[in-house]
Amino acid sequence: MNKIFSVYAIFDDGDSVSWIIIGRFTKKSVANKMKKKWQTFFELHSSILNQPENWTPESDEWYDNTEDFNWDDSKLFSETFEKHGYIECFKEIYIDEVIMDKDIFIESSGFPHLAELAIKFDRDYKLNKITE
Repeated sequence: MNKIFSVYAIFDDGDSVSWIIIGRFTKKSVANKMKKKWQTFFELHSSILNQPENWTPESDEWYDNTEDFNWDDSKLFSETFEKHGYIECFKEIYIDEVIMDKDIFIESSGFPHLAELAIKFDRDYKLNKITE
């Protein structure tokens, strides 16, 4: 049976889940290597939104002389988040094994009543094909 392995980066911002396709591979070993590669990327960059050691509220352009002004209120944080906020939303690298050249609608529909209708349709479809 022909298979491919799709590798995805999954993101969740609390309101929605999204993904980026990293690649599609015919060998699971290659897919696993890509998973490790990009997992490492996100781990290495996970601190990009952390407060820099040399940052002080007074040095920030948006500083408003209040005691509760912190890193999350700063212009630098806002600019960094605008560019790289998706890194904070990263959840995992996922490998999906996809079987090729096979009708999987019935087994993958996820809705029992839809699957029930699909089974009847599929049976009738095959019977009509035989009698053609």
